[in-house]
Amino acid sequence: MALDPLAYAKILEGKPYGSYAILAPDLSEEEKKLLEALTLVLSGKKSLNQLDLSFLGEKREDFVTLVRESILKIPPRKLYSPQELLAIAEDLHEDLKVIGFEEPFISIKAVYDGLGLGDLEFPLYDPSIEEILVNGRKSTFLYHGELGYLEGELNFDLREVARRLLRYLGKGSSLIDGHLPDGSRINVVLEPVSDVGTSITIRKFKRRRLSLLDIIKRGTMSTELAAYLWLLIEGMGVVPHNLIVAGNTGGGKTTTLNALLDLVPLNERIISIEDTRELSLLHPNWVPLSKEYDDVALEDLLINALRMRPDRIVVGEVRGREAETLLAAMNVGHAGMGTIHANSARDSIRRLTSPPMEVPREMLPVLNLVLVQHRIRTPKGYVRRVTEVAEIAPLEGGVNIARTFVWDPSTDEIKRTEIPSALIDKMSEYLSLSKKKIQEELRRRQKIIEYALKENLDRLKFISLVNSYYLNPSGVK
Repeated sequence: MALDPLAYAKILEGKPYGSYAILAPDLSEEEKKLLEALTLVLSGKKSLNQLDLSFLGEKREDFVTLVRESILKIPPRKLYSPQELLAIAEDLHEDLKVIGFEEPFISIKAVYDGLGLGDLEFPLYDPSIEEILVNGRKSTFLYHGELGYLEGELNFDLREVARRLLRYLGKGSSLIDGHLPDGSRINVVLEPVSDVGTSITIRKFKRRRLSLLDIIKRGTMSTELAAYLWLLIEGMGVVPHNLIVAGNTGGGKTTTLNALLDLVPLNERIISIEDTRELSLLHPNWVPLSKEYDDVALEDLLINALRMRPDRIVVGEVRGREAETLLAAMNVGHAGMGTIHANSARDSIRRLTSPPMEVPREMLPVLNLVLVQHRIRTPKGYVRRVTEVAEIAPLEGGVNIARTFVWDPSTDEIKRTEIPSALIDKMSEYLSLSKKKIQEELRRRQKIIEYALKENLDRLKFISLVNSYYLNPSGVK
């Protein structure tokens, strides 16, 4: 039987924010004692022989046999993923049904408390929750993809949770960065640095990465903008352009970058460099590099990537001296992409030329495009929107920033501005194609995207469609 932990998770309305609560069913005294006994055994605090199981009466012997068999089947781990915990709970539930205990909550709660992170496992399993923020002993907040912040009414032992996390992550200092078994990023701040108790921040790993079509469906960008980006990123196989995705924290920069990388032809090699792994590409010729498990500088990883015959170099987040190395790579013919924390295209340029990045201004024109995306609060909740796209062109003494697309908050639309695209005009000259032909190519790609949306193609099928178009444009209508 497939168990559903979210059957017990409820979102309750409130101001200034709602709450996320775990509503347990009414359990009998016998079921409460059973839950306590199972939690003690699974956590290793007591053995089956040490438990007082007299409340089970004639069921005691069968219970001990069944639970012992269940425990033996549990793979030894320092920490378990949400999917592994659910599988353990389902096995335990089947065993408990044999002796007449039908309530699924008993198995789920016992496994979460005994082997996991207590009630924190509910939002970890919930795909609508993007971040989990434990403010020590004070409070817990969750970030919901549509509703924003919710206060977590969750039951967990903070000391026990911290102990299990440290056993898994290892304790090198009071500040710990790492990944959970499911790939979610976690930051732990221990006492006394956090004087309210251990503080935990979890940014969940999306099991299903959004495709470009998903992003369009959510209103983050339009089909017209997607076609424009597709044309410039791929460059009709000859002039691929360089792109930085900018925005605020939680704005969806990496998600959009990941989706745009699906437009890279399959005959190109991609090398990505990240602090901690977040990108998840379906490209067969992709090599992800990360400093997560080695004390190596991003700049050194980037220099090494240049020796790996890359067609595209991707830096997950540009923030230090690696910025100049990335632009230098772009300058010698390697297409480059990445993200940066900035509020606008102009702010992105300012950050790139300021410490600690300090990119020389004369190098900036090799960066062709800046896409800016933000998380925005609306009356309907939080949304993510591309707020501007700007082309970067050389200008005496600096660069010209030409905004070709701008978001209109009054209509919630990303609109093409009247500023002509210098990049598309240059493509026209370089490829010896008329501007009319380039515009026809843009419209053709927009129609392909609209067709993919209409057919509700999944990510893999969309990538296949895109690459079929590269191989035989006339064969894709």
